[in-house]
Amino acid sequence: MCSSVRAWWWRGALLGTMMLLSWTSSAVEGCPSMCTCKWKSGKEWVECANRDLKGLPQGAREETQVLDLSNNHLVSLPPECFHALGLINLQRLYLSRSHISLIAARAFVGLVGLVELDLSENLIEEVPSETFPSYSNLMKLLLNGNPIRVIRRGAFQHLAHLTNLELSLCQLSSIEQGAFDGLHLLEWLRLDGNRLTRVPDHTLPLGGSLRGLTLHNNPWLCDCRLQATQAWLKESAPAAPQESEPVCDAPSKLRGKQIKAVNELACLPQIQLQDRIEAYDGDNVTLKCDVYAVPAAKLTWWFNGELCELQNENDTLLSSASSATAFPR
Repeated sequence: MCSSVRAWWWRGALLGTMMLLSWTSSAVEGCPSMCTCKWKSGKEWVECANRDLKGLPQGAREETQVLDLSNNHLVSLPPECFHALGLINLQRLYLSRSHISLIAARAFVGLVGLVELDLSENLIEEVPSETFPSYSNLMKLLLNGNPIRVIRRGAFQHLAHLTNLELSLCQLSSIEQGAFDGLHLLEWLRLDGNRLTRVPDHTLPLGGSLRGLTLHNNPWLCDCRLQATQAWLKESAPAAPQESEPVCDAPSKLRGKQIKAVNELACLPQIQLQDRIEAYDGDNVTLKCDVYAVPAAKLTWWFNGELCELQNENDTLLSSASSATAFPR
């Protein structure tokens, strides 16, 4: 009986060794010579970081799920470059610090299963929106550390499943209204360390699923256009504490003060007057003065040094465009 058990154990051990040798041989055969291939976190990884590569490595297995090409000199990603190598099962792709400045619109064709893409700290000057339809299931996108100065309207509209978006340290000075349209599942958005002074109303994806938003280290102009952002910072404070509280840079009297601590975010009155009015002698004249101010501005009219009477006293408190008919006293 003992002899039978011992023989069975040896056969099992031998079979296991043969299977391991077979897998190792297979992995080596399907691994680029300048890379390391291994199982990690339940996925098949090909690690080619820090290899001074000028192009994508050949020879990786089609089953590769994670490809790390960080710290290389790729410069550009031509059309269908991953599909041409048979890498159609990629789930995570790391391309940070690889001197990438040009990405073809069809560079990622075939990567329908991609859920994480790291393009951080490259030389990309525009959000690569034209590439997004190729991997619309993406959940995490890192673009931080690129010289991206403007985010255009609808830049991420093809990434409906995106939950994490990093745009820190991008030299951003402008975000167009509608830039984040379509990101209904977004949970984390990083905008810290940029050159933002303001963001148009209804542009930041506030509310919904958003749990974290970093805004510190920007030269914020604290006026009425930050009211929605301030409200979110106040309401979300317990659930989404800031790494560092964003503070005002202007006006000077508010410099250094936390945005959420400002009592009233005001805007100076903006006035638009008619350039030319034609009227007959003796007729009444309607003078239109468009004023926008927060808080509401009180409007008075003067003619030849005299205060004018207003036909409608309600027209004196204005927070949007209005007009009044004035008569000299």
